[in-house]
Amino acid sequence: MQEAINQEAPGIRLQNLEFVSGLDNNDPAVEYQYSYEIPDVFTEISGLYILGLPFADDLKNPSFMAEADRSYPLNLRQYFNITLEEETLNINIPEGFTLAEVPTSTKVETANILYELNFTTEGNMLIINRVFELREDITSADNYTELKQAIEQIVKADSQRIAFKKAG
Repeated sequence: MQEAINQEAPGIRLQNLEFVSGLDNNDPAVEYQYSYEIPDVFTEISGLYILGLPFADDLKNPSFMAEADRSYPLNLRQYFNITLEEETLNINIPEGFTLAEVPTSTKVETANILYELNFTTEGNMLIINRVFELREDITSADNYTELKQAIEQIVKADSQRIAFKKAG
């Protein structure tokens, strides 16, 4: 797992890895939890300390997005190899800092996909829950524009930044 997260940031250090379910019974889904620490993760701009959301599998623009329209159906399994992905990030707000603002939650839903990104705070922790569900593998050429717009919203949501400011 350390090798898998090394690309996220310089100096990243795995602290804990626990497999919750799916390894013992040939279940098609595997659930695991891990925690890591990233030193010197902030970019400072005008007194704000900015951090990109460190998702394990954030969505980038899939190659099919380059097409303005489609004449044939699109098989989404070529681009998404999961049916359901859920990720929860617990980001400790550093001592002496507060969130500049809690980001806005997002929900995107089409016949093919469901995406939810929710932000909550508990004490000195920002909790981010991200769900991506592939509901239907095939989208028709008629639904391509709707799907493309939905994917654009998801990419934008996944690439959000959070900002902290010094308390006081």
